[in-house]
Amino acid sequence: MPGRGVWVVGVTLTYRPGQEWSPGDISGFLARLRGDRSVGRGVVGYAWVAELQRRGAVHYHLAVVLDRGVKLPKPDQAGWWPHGMTRVQALHQSPHGYLLKYLQKGTQSGGAGLHYPKGLRVYAVVWRRAHPQGAPLAHRLRWSVLPKWLLDRVLLQEGLPPVQWPMRVPGGGWWWRGAVLRSPWVPLWRPPPGPLGRSGPGGSPGPSPGGPERSGGGRSP
Repeated sequence: MPGRGVWVVGVTLTYRPGQEWSPGDISGFLARLRGDRSVGRGVVGYAWVAELQRRGAVHYHLAVVLDRGVKLPKPDQAGWWPHGMTRVQALHQSPHGYLLKYLQKGTQSGGAGLHYPKGLRVYAVVWRRAHPQGAPLAHRLRWSVLPKWLLDRVLLQEGLPPVQWPMRVPGGGWWWRGAVLRSPWVPLWRPPPGPLGRSGPGGSPGPSPGGPERSGGGRSP
């Protein structure tokens, strides 16, 4: 739990139906939060994670650390989040568990062709003043999004937190300790270029190798 003199508020930001996600939405909200005369100076720090709803819409969960006595209004009513509805609640649990629950849920969901929009940042941690939970929360958020095979390797060679964090490489893989690491779990078969299931010189449809034909959505370009 937070130290004396501060308290933690959980905030959920959702989009109304028909409202599209934009990369500047979360930064705009945070700028309004920090710039508010009655709240801004009392913000010790915050962390947020993005999650996909079943309908594919993005929403955000935040843990905001405030000086004791500072009240946080509902962001939609205060004009800080004009994109939909919001929820505010006092957190009586560790902000670690609160955010990691949604972060892990978000990274493990996304079936049925659902994927995060291109350019979306999954999480962020900002501490404006020294706080005992600042570094632990940042480390927990960072290692929770690593694939298990990569996390196991980091634990084996360095432990947590590592001296250098793995970084994603465009096109696949992770850059860590001077090398590109790739998952040892390679699929046995990949669909050939072109429409799935098309075979033969006449282009007649047929079953995909290794099983019946399947279809699904792809990632945004």
